[in-house]
Amino acid sequence: MTETELSSATSLAWKLAETRKDHALETMESVKVTACLYTAEEAQQLGGDPLVARVDVVDPKDADAVLENFSSTCTELGGTERAAGGGTVCERNGAVVDGHIGNLVVVSIVNADKDTAARLTPSFEKVLASAG
Repeated sequence: MTETELSSATSLAWKLAETRKDHALETMESVKVTACLYTAEEAQQLGGDPLVARVDVVDPKDADAVLENFSSTCTELGGTERAAGGGTVCERNGAVVDGHIGNLVVVSIVNADKDTAARLTPSFEKVLASAG
């Protein structure tokens, strides 16, 4: 995913802020990912937190565990999985801010408040497709 693709999909100006190689996945510390963090400075959220788009590229040996975790976390938090953007997204309370493409790429919009999540939901399918 490029800054241009992400910016085009969401109508926000994003920049690649950080790339972390072999980063421990917070929900599964034994799983290592390459995490790319994009920030949109003009979209500060509650408490001044930056809006972050996170793209995790998973090692193939960990893909099944990551997808199982994605599914269980989605449903445990009241969400529903559905196909979108060439992949799968988790919809919670009418908002979509995370999904995966295939079994190796997970995309999440982090720190989004309810209004921002609702505003980004219609474009998340394009965001996910650009990661594929």
